[in-house]
Amino acid sequence: MSSAVYGDAVAPIAANAPVAADAAGLYGWHIDADPVMLPPSPWTDVYGRTPNRAPGAPRFVSALVYLSPRWDAAWGAPTRLLDTPTGEELRVAPAPGRLLLMDQDITHSVSRPHAAAGERPRYSLVLKLVLHPPASGESAARVQLADPAWGEPAAVGSAALPT
Repeated sequence: MSSAVYGDAVAPIAANAPVAADAAGLYGWHIDADPVMLPPSPWTDVYGRTPNRAPGAPRFVSALVYLSPRWDAAWGAPTRLLDTPTGEELRVAPAPGRLLLMDQDITHSVSRPHAAAGERPRYSLVLKLVLHPPASGESAARVQLADPAWGEPAAVGSAALPT
């Protein structure tokens, strides 16, 4: 389904393994996809080019999973998110098994590890998902954390501002 939705320009899955020796700026600011900019396809014939987060429309989400079995905070390599309305840069530190869900049209970048990481790569895998709203009359699925120690999900940047 990925090429039917995104065209050939966006891969449905991406893997990253930055190391300290990578050139500065190798992983520049980017978005994964913007539904408004989709190429013509049977997908856009049905769903159109609706902005992400529009009520009742499919939502484009990236699920980034940090795969390194061990990662020390001193090694750095956060995923950086740019909150364009405020200009604030937010950072999500890698941690084994951490999952970051973000809209695909959020500007973000990968950071290379600090020299303290040596030659260790910071492994991550990104799955690009399209979530469909519930059909008329259905209720939305609820996500429940399996372990209360994980804490509550947090909105950051302008998403946390009152509307």
